[in-house]
Amino acid sequence: KKLYADDIVNLVGAEETHKILDFFHQSVGEDMTIDCMYLARHGNPDNELYYVPWHIDDYFTMEITLNDDYDGGDVLHLTGEGAQRTEARTGTATAHGPDIVHGITPNTNGAKYMLILKHHIDRPDKEGVIRISREMVDELAMNQD
Repeated sequence: KKLYADDIVNLVGAEETHKILDFFHQSVGEDMTIDCMYLARHGNPDNELYYVPWHIDDYFTMEITLNDDYDGGDVLHLTGEGAQRTEARTGTATAHGPDIVHGITPNTNGAKYMLILKHHIDRPDKEGVIRISREMVDELAMNQD
């Protein structure tokens, strides 16, 4: 399901939503708009093995892990020092650009749920689409008061 600014603000509040946006922009660039936002599941509760092999994306991305009742599912980034593992537990966020080789280790028990935010590059269907911004969050917060 695609998510919009009001979905996130209603789920976690304006202050936490600002923290998410700040991390995204500090990680991938202040001028990057978020044109895609959704919830994802890797694996399933029936323990079906799920992994993502090494690859690069054609977008900037941030993933926030929403649960920790699973095993595996760690994010790997390939750097000059080799494979760097980020243990994915509740609240862990990783972000990277399209030039980073990365993958996800197999989920060996349970399902991993994530909030995904993206900025696509050279996608005419995404031009001008802004799913969430600081201004949207501020306006929603004012309307809730």
